Amino acid sequence: MEQARRAARQSDLHAAVTSIRAAREVTPEKLDNRLHTSLWLLEGMLYRLQGAEERAQNAWKKARSIAATVTMRHPLHLIDSILLHSLTQGWNRETLGDVLTTFASRHLGKEDRPAVQITIHRTFLTDPAWISTFNAVLQSEEGRKFAQDYTLCLDPPRELVLRFYRMLFEHHFLSTAFPGHARAHHPCPPDRGPARHRNDHEPTWRDRAPLRLPPRLERCICRQHPFRSTYPYSPALIENLRWLLKQRQR
Repeated sequence: MEQARRAARQSDLHAAVTSIRAAREVTPEKLDNRLHTSLWLLEGMLYRLQGAEERAQNAWKKARSIAATVTMRHPLHLIDSILLHSLTQGWNRETLGDVLTTFASRHLGKEDRPAVQITIHRTFLTDPAWISTFNAVLQSEEGRKFAQDYTLCLDPPRELVLRFYRMLFEHHFLSTAFPGHARAHHPCPPDRGPARHRNDHEPTWRDRAPLRLPPRLERCICRQHPFRSTYPYSPALIENLRWLLKQRQR
């Protein structure tokens, strides 16, 4: 798969697609569905770069169906799943609750997971604007550029994830505080109306009472969060790894 990314970064899309198809010919016992998901995600992006958007969407939908069968879902696979749902505009209350709850509680014990489910429900599922945001965030020019950078690994994973977080919250803020601005930059798909006109029977963000997690759970999340800002690594090691990453991307 790395050969396909390298060829795509060099604008050799034909060689990239050939490498993807060769990787997929590996026997199933040597290629689990997490890697299959990543392969179809990358292949879809190669089709988009060739101007074949319908083939890209079909590849991403195939990746989504494969991702749904994965039981051991590590963080990068979950990020792949989040992007696939946004690329295909496949988010709804069920998928948002399942994927986000799994992502947020992957390091927690069973006794702490119900609190995470409550938080996800009150934060995301009771506000239809969040579903609209997740479906629309990768449809703009900025979103399409981000999807390409992520799929071809043009930036370090941590920077890409933080960039995606920023795009999500920026879109949600604009869509709720300045609805006209958000619709102009991220139009709703044809089969969906603006978020504020859908699910009127559901409580909105204004109806939600503030929720605090149990102190033990908050400490657990802060201790285990993979993107916290402090690391026990030396600056020299980080600089060396950055140099190595740049060498691989040449």
